[in-house]
Amino acid sequence: MNTFLSGWGCIPVKCYKRRAVFLFVVLFASLTLTNTDAETGLDLVPADAFGYAQLSNIYQIFEAVIESPEWEELSEIETTKIALTQMVQIGPVVQMITGLTWEEFVKIFGRQVTLVVLGISDNPDLALIFDVEGSRELAEDALDQLVILMASGEDIEIAPESEEYSGVKFNTLLTGDGNTIQYGFIDNFMILAMNEGFEPIVDVHQGKATSILGTPEYQEMINKIEPSGTAYAYVNLERTIPAIQAAEAAKKLAESFPEVSFVVTETLAAWPQTHLARG
Repeated sequence: MNTFLSGWGCIPVKCYKRRAVFLFVVLFASLTLTNTDAETGLDLVPADAFGYAQLSNIYQIFEAVIESPEWEELSEIETTKIALTQMVQIGPVVQMITGLTWEEFVKIFGRQVTLVVLGISDNPDLALIFDVEGSRELAEDALDQLVILMASGEDIEIAPESEEYSGVKFNTLLTGDGNTIQYGFIDNFMILAMNEGFEPIVDVHQGKATSILGTPEYQEMINKIEPSGTAYAYVNLERTIPAIQAAEAAKKLAESFPEVSFVVTETLAAWPQTHLARG
C-alpha cells in the first residue's frame, strides 16, 4: 500500500484559489550501464526508498502568498510579524556568507527540493536533492562558504580530504551527535545526505539501482491520479510501517536492558551464598 499526496503544502494561508498549477509528467527511468540523465529529483530517488517529499518553485509560492487576499489578514498576526522580521535580519547575513542575496538564495536552492527517506532509525538515512539547474557554480560557492561557517562550531568537523564514490566526488562532515553529512554534485543536482543516504542516490544515477519512477507499483499508482501542484509527498506504507514497528520494538528492547542487567547481576551476586547454604 502506498500513499501519494499532492498540493501546495506548508503554506500558512487559506488557499481558496490555487494560483499556480504545474503539471508534472512522470517518466520511466531506464536501468542501463551508463549514467542516467536525471531531469528532476525524482529520477534519483531509489526504488526502495521509504518515501519522499518534493517542493518546487518556493520563491513563486512566496510571491503568490504575498499577493493573495488572505495575506493582509495573515500579516497582522504576531507570529507572522516575528517571522518576517527574522527574514529581514537574516538577509544580510546570508549575503555576507554566501555572496547571494536572500532572493537569489531562495531562487537557486528553492527551485526544486526533494527529501528522500532511505532508512528509519535514531540516526536516519536521508538525502536532500536540490535542483540548481543553471546555477551550479553559484551553488557550489555558497555551499563551500556555509560549510566553512558550520565547521567553525564545536559540534561539526570536516573530513580533511574529499572522497569519491563511483566517480562522484563528495565531502563529509562529522557531527557531535554521531551523524555524518555528505555533500556533492551530480549534474545539476546538489546532494546533501545524512549517514547512508548519499551512495544510493549515486547508484541510481549510475544505473546500478532502479529509480522509483521505474517501478511497476509506483507507475500503477501514479497512472490512477494526475499529480499536479508544487508539493508532493509519497510514502511506501508496505515498507514504512514494518520498519517503524521494528524500530519501536528495538527501542523497547534496548530500554529493557538495564533492568535485565540488574536482575542478572543481582542473581549472580547472590548465587554463591545460595549454593553454599544448600551445600
